Amino acid sequence: RIGVRFEMLLFREGSRQDAETIEDPFPGEHPDDYVRRVTRLKVEAAWQRVVMRKGLRRMPVLAADTVVALANEMLAKPVDAADAARMLRLLAGTRHRVLTAVAVACNGRVEMRVSESNVTFCPLDETRIEDYDLIELNEAFSAQGVALINELKLDPARLNVNGGAVALGH
Repeated sequence: RIGVRFEMLLFREGSRQDAETIEDPFPGEHPDDYVRRVTRLKVEAAWQRVVMRKGLRRMPVLAADTVVALANEMLAKPVDAADAARMLRLLAGTRHRVLTAVAVACNGRVEMRVSESNVTFCPLDETRIEDYDLIELNEAFSAQGVALINELKLDPARLNVNGGAVALGH
C-alpha cells in the first residue's frame, strides 16, 4: 500500500521446516526477549539465503514476529478454534501487551524496532466468544483489532497509529 516493491523469500514448513523458523519459546523466556530473538533469527536466516543463493539481488530483507503477553506469559498461536476461544476467555476483561518486532538486514547489518501496544479487552461471555467468527487461527491476537473496532466503535484509521501489530500488518 505504500508503493514499496518487494519479493517474497519463503521458509520451508512442516517436516522440512528450517531450524531458524521454529518459534518455540525457551523455558522461562520473557516475551520481550522472545520476540526479539525470533525476529533476529528470521532476518539473519533470510539474509544468509540472499547471500548464498545465486541470482538473488542483494536487497534489504525484512522479518517480523508478534507475541501476545498476559503478564509475562506468552500466548502461543492457537492450534484450533477451541484453543483460540480459550485464549479469548483468558484475555476477556484484561489488559495485556502485543509486542511486534520488525527487523531489516542488509550487508550484515541488522536494525530492529519493537512496537508495544497495551490492549484492554472488554469482558466477554460465552455467547460473545462464540460470536467471534473472524478469528485468524494462525494469529489469534488479530481478533483484538476486530474486538476493539467493533466493541468500542473505533475508527480503524486511529488504531495503532504508532505502529502496533495490526498497523504493521502482521
